[in-house]
Amino acid sequence: MLFEKNIAHHLAETPLSHDQKLTVFDENQVLLEATISETLELKWWLQGFGDNIEILEPTELRDKFKRVAVNLTSIYSDP
Repeated sequence: MLFEKNIAHHLAETPLSHDQKLTVFDENQVLLEATISETLELKWWLQGFGDNIEILEPTELRDKFKRVAVNLTSIYSDP
């Protein structure tokens, strides 16, 4: 996952897993690599970051977030 730098400090303070790795990706983003279980709680937690994150892998989780984004776009688009 890519996290905006301004929120990535939360991940350093409270790691998601014992093998979590944070790497500077570019001047605005940090890459998070970790082995974690896909749970409903995780999805809700990630959705709380809104557009400040991008899920890269696993593909299935990325696709779920894409569907949510498409649904939100259709709800909030002007008629």
